[in-house]
Amino acid sequence: MPKNLEPITRQQDEQPAEQGGMTTAQVNRIWRSVEGLYKTGNYPMVSICLRRQGQI
Repeated sequence: MPKNLEPITRQQDEQPAEQGGMTTAQVNRIWRSVEGLYKTGNYPMVSICLRRQGQI
């Protein structure tokens, strides 16, 4: 398991957190949870799309 997941991570088509009624800290907390899920080694790939208030 790589210590740094950034080279294998892709993000696109995102709106600022505030447009979805969230803070950047809230988005980062969700993202850390997704990274933690991947780091368990139980999933060879994780894909997530969070839509809130019509924003991705």
